Amino acid sequence: MIQMILPSLLFGSTPSTVTLRGGTSVSKSPSVRYFEKILFPLLKNFGIEASVKINEEGYYPWGGGEAQIKVQPVNFFFECLKI
Repeated sequence: MIQMILPSLLFGSTPSTVTLRGGTSVSKSPSVRYFEKILFPLLKNFGIEASVKINEEGYYPWGGGEAQIKVQPVNFFFECLKI
């Protein structure tokens, strides 16, 4: 779910906070720890500010997890479009 909404949040007009509930570790998809420890720190090298706060772990198929994603929109794309 995070991979699906991240592009929209990055190109939004205001900072976003999204709370996701369900499984934080499910089969055939990256766990929320992947975003916390790998992807978001990597994106920071490119000027993208995103963070995740894990409120509760949840595992497939029971769910019960909750994570809060905070994303600052990028403005370099729009700066490039100005003529």
